[in-house]
Amino acid sequence: MTQATSFIQVSKDSDFPIQNLPYGIFSLVHDPTPRVGVAIGDQIVDMPALAATAAFGDAVPQLGDRA
Repeated sequence: MTQATSFIQVSKDSDFPIQNLPYGIFSLVHDPTPRVGVAIGDQIVDMPALAATAAFGDAVPQLGDRA
């Protein structure tokens, strides 16, 4: 089986390689609204921002008011 590779540089001893994607809630100093993110290495992927780019087309389900 082929191992997944990351588009983000991740150290070999990281707890969050591309094979282990933990979801969490985060906010920013300039925007304290909580939102869902996924850790990859020492980076956070902002899931609502990613979904807003339409990079995945219709593959991203909508949570509506439940989020």
